[in-house]
Amino acid sequence: MSETEFVTRTLDCLLRVLLAFRKHEVVVVAATKVKRLRQAVSKRRRKPSAKRKAKRRIY
Repeated sequence: MSETEFVTRTLDCLLRVLLAFRKHEVVVVAATKVKRLRQAVSKRRRKPSAKRKAKRRIY
């Protein structure tokens, strides 16, 4: 009985860890997607101003 208990406990722990990792991965993926969307929106809104154009000419 003790052996099976040990095995079940370890499996439970492993499953919990895997689930935690999966959740973390999902969170990371969602965050990256949000960041990309925000970047796209900001790029759309921004029109190159005269100052930026001047900077580009200098460099």
